[in-house]
Amino acid sequence: MKLRIGYVVLVAVGAALLTGCAEKAHPKGDEPQPHMSAGQEAPAFDTSINSIELGMSQADAIARLDAMGITYSEVDNHFKTDDFRFSIRDGVVHFIEVENPSYETNRGIRVGDPVERVDEMYGAPDQHYSLGGATMEEYFDGETYLSFYCMSGISASDHGGWGVYSWGIGRVSG
Repeated sequence: MKLRIGYVVLVAVGAALLTGCAEKAHPKGDEPQPHMSAGQEAPAFDTSINSIELGMSQADAIARLDAMGITYSEVDNHFKTDDFRFSIRDGVVHFIEVENPSYETNRGIRVGDPVERVDEMYGAPDQHYSLGGATMEEYFDGETYLSFYCMSGISASDHGGWGVYSWGIGRVSG
Protein backbone atom coordinates (compact mmCIF):
# COMPACT_ATOMS: atom_id res chain seq x y z
CA MET A 1 0.00 0.00 0.00
CA LYS A 2 2.85 2.44 0.85
CA LEU A 3 4.36 1.79 -2.56
CA ARG A 4 1.06 2.65 -4.29
CA ILE A 5 0.64 5.92 -2.28
CA GLY A 6 4.24 6.88 -3.02
CA TYR A 7 3.64 6.27 -6.74
CA VAL A 8 0.48 8.43 -6.73
CA VAL A 9 2.31 11.26 -4.95
CA LEU A 10 5.22 11.01 -7.40
CA VAL A 11 2.85 11.20 -10.39
CA ALA A 12 0.98 14.19 -8.87
CA VAL A 13 4.22 16.09 -8.19
CA GLY A 14 5.48 15.33 -11.70
CA ALA A 15 2.23 16.57 -13.25
CA ALA A 16 2.37 19.77 -11.19
CA LEU A 17 5.95 20.42 -12.30
CA LEU A 18 5.10 19.79 -15.94
CA THR A 19 2.10 22.10 -15.74
CA GLY A 20 4.30 24.88 -14.35
CA CYS A 21 6.82 24.39 -17.13
CA ALA A 22 4.15 24.49 -19.80
CA GLU A 23 2.89 27.83 -18.53
CA LYS A 24 6.39 29.33 -18.62
CA ALA A 25 7.10 27.98 -22.12
CA HIS A 26 3.93 29.56 -23.55
CA PRO A 27 3.24 32.80 -21.68
CA LYS A 28 -0.21 34.33 -21.87
CA GLY A 29 -1.49 37.87 -22.04
CA ASP A 30 0.69 40.71 -23.28
CA GLU A 31 3.97 38.83 -22.85
CA PRO A 32 5.97 37.80 -25.95
CA GLN A 33 4.63 34.77 -27.77
CA PRO A 34 7.45 32.67 -29.25
CA HIS A 35 7.28 31.26 -32.76
CA MET A 36 5.59 27.86 -32.72
CA SER A 37 6.83 24.86 -34.67
CA ALA A 38 4.87 22.80 -37.20
CA GLY A 39 1.60 21.46 -35.87
CA GLN A 40 1.13 24.37 -33.47
CA GLU A 41 -0.56 27.69 -34.13
CA ALA A 42 1.86 29.82 -36.17
CA PRO A 43 2.34 33.52 -35.42
CA ALA A 44 0.41 36.04 -37.46
CA PHE A 45 2.60 38.51 -39.30
CA ASP A 46 1.49 41.91 -40.44
CA THR A 47 0.84 41.85 -44.17
CA SER A 48 1.00 45.59 -44.76
CA ILE A 49 3.31 48.50 -44.08
CA ASN A 50 2.02 52.07 -44.37
CA SER A 51 -1.10 50.97 -46.33
CA ILE A 52 0.86 48.89 -48.86
CA GLU A 53 -0.30 45.28 -48.56
CA LEU A 54 1.18 42.00 -49.73
CA GLY A 55 -0.85 40.77 -52.71
CA MET A 56 -2.08 44.28 -53.61
CA SER A 57 -1.95 45.02 -57.32
CA GLN A 58 0.77 47.33 -58.59
CA ALA A 59 -1.86 49.83 -59.76
CA ASP A 60 -3.53 49.88 -56.33
CA ALA A 61 -0.18 50.29 -54.55
CA ILE A 62 0.75 53.25 -56.75
CA ALA A 63 -2.71 54.78 -56.32
CA ARG A 64 -2.38 54.45 -52.54
CA LEU A 65 1.05 56.11 -52.53
CA ASP A 66 -0.29 58.93 -54.73
CA ALA A 67 -3.37 59.39 -52.51
CA MET A 68 -1.14 59.67 -49.43
CA GLY A 69 1.21 62.11 -51.17
CA ILE A 70 4.18 59.77 -50.81
CA THR A 71 6.89 60.26 -53.42
CA TYR A 72 8.65 57.18 -54.78
CA SER A 73 11.08 55.98 -57.39
CA GLU A 74 10.75 52.81 -59.43
CA VAL A 75 13.32 50.63 -61.18
CA ASP A 76 12.40 47.24 -62.62
CA ASN A 77 9.30 46.72 -60.42
CA HIS A 78 11.14 47.81 -57.25
CA PHE A 79 9.55 50.85 -55.62
CA LYS A 80 11.37 52.97 -53.01
CA THR A 81 9.99 55.68 -50.73
CA ASP A 82 11.86 57.59 -48.05
CA ASP A 83 10.61 55.11 -45.41
CA PHE A 84 10.21 51.71 -47.07
CA ARG A 85 10.46 49.83 -50.35
CA PHE A 86 8.47 47.10 -52.02
CA SER A 87 8.78 44.75 -54.97
CA ILE A 88 6.21 43.67 -57.52
CA ARG A 89 6.12 40.12 -58.88
CA ASP A 90 3.43 38.86 -61.25
CA GLY A 91 1.64 42.22 -60.97
CA VAL A 92 1.25 42.20 -57.16
CA VAL A 93 3.21 43.39 -54.12
CA HIS A 94 5.50 40.48 -53.26
CA PHE A 95 7.88 41.93 -50.63
CA ILE A 96 7.96 45.04 -48.41
CA GLU A 97 11.10 46.11 -46.51
CA VAL A 98 11.75 48.76 -43.86
CA GLU A 99 15.02 50.44 -42.78
CA ASN A 100 13.31 53.16 -40.73
CA PRO A 101 13.02 52.71 -36.94
CA SER A 102 9.63 54.48 -36.99
CA TYR A 103 8.03 51.23 -38.16
CA GLU A 104 7.75 48.13 -36.00
CA THR A 105 6.59 44.56 -36.45
CA ASN A 106 3.39 43.36 -34.81
CA ARG A 107 5.56 42.28 -31.86
CA GLY A 108 7.36 45.59 -31.52
CA ILE A 109 10.69 44.91 -33.27
CA ARG A 110 12.25 48.00 -34.87
CA VAL A 111 15.39 48.73 -36.87
CA GLY A 112 18.22 49.07 -34.35
CA ASP A 113 16.87 46.52 -31.88
CA PRO A 114 19.35 43.87 -30.71
CA VAL A 115 19.17 40.40 -32.23
CA GLU A 116 18.42 38.99 -28.78
CA ARG A 117 15.12 40.91 -28.76
CA VAL A 118 14.10 39.33 -32.08
CA ASP A 119 14.82 35.89 -30.61
CA GLU A 120 12.91 36.79 -27.45
CA MET A 121 9.83 37.95 -29.38
CA TYR A 122 9.80 35.38 -32.21
CA GLY A 123 11.84 32.42 -30.95
CA ALA A 124 14.36 30.53 -33.02
CA PRO A 125 14.13 31.40 -36.72
CA ASP A 126 12.89 28.86 -39.28
CA GLN A 127 15.91 29.80 -41.42
CA HIS A 128 19.16 31.47 -40.40
CA TYR A 129 22.03 32.10 -42.77
CA SER A 130 25.07 34.33 -43.20
CA LEU A 131 25.40 36.96 -45.90
CA GLY A 132 29.02 38.08 -45.78
CA GLY A 133 29.27 40.25 -42.66
CA ALA A 134 25.55 40.02 -41.91
CA THR A 135 22.91 37.42 -41.08
CA MET A 136 19.33 36.82 -42.14
CA GLU A 137 16.70 35.34 -39.85
CA GLU A 138 13.40 34.24 -41.40
CA TYR A 139 10.12 33.11 -39.88
CA PHE A 140 7.37 31.48 -41.93
CA ASP A 141 3.60 31.56 -41.46
CA GLY A 142 1.95 29.67 -44.31
CA GLU A 143 2.31 31.79 -47.44
CA THR A 144 3.90 34.74 -45.63
CA TYR A 145 7.35 35.25 -44.16
CA LEU A 146 9.03 37.79 -41.94
CA SER A 147 12.75 38.44 -42.32
CA PHE A 148 15.31 40.33 -40.26
CA TYR A 149 18.59 41.47 -41.83
CA CYS A 150 21.08 41.84 -38.97
CA MET A 151 24.53 43.39 -38.82
CA SER A 152 27.22 44.13 -36.25
CA GLY A 153 27.47 47.68 -34.94
CA ILE A 154 23.71 48.33 -35.13
CA SER A 155 22.80 48.02 -31.43
CA ALA A 156 24.39 48.07 -27.99
CA SER A 157 23.52 44.41 -27.36
CA ASP A 158 25.52 41.87 -25.37
CA HIS A 159 26.64 40.09 -28.54
CA GLY A 160 28.97 42.61 -30.14
CA GLY A 161 26.29 45.09 -31.12
CA TRP A 162 24.45 42.76 -33.51
CA GLY A 163 21.12 44.34 -34.35
CA VAL A 164 18.34 44.67 -36.90
CA TYR A 165 19.42 46.70 -39.95
CA SER A 166 16.16 46.11 -41.80
CA TRP A 167 13.10 43.89 -41.63
CA GLY A 168 10.55 42.88 -44.19
CA ILE A 169 7.50 40.82 -45.00
CA GLY A 170 6.98 38.79 -48.11
CA ARG A 171 5.02 36.14 -49.91
CA VAL A 172 6.54 32.68 -50.16
CA SER A 173 7.24 31.83 -53.80
CA GLY A 174 5.54 28.73 -55.10
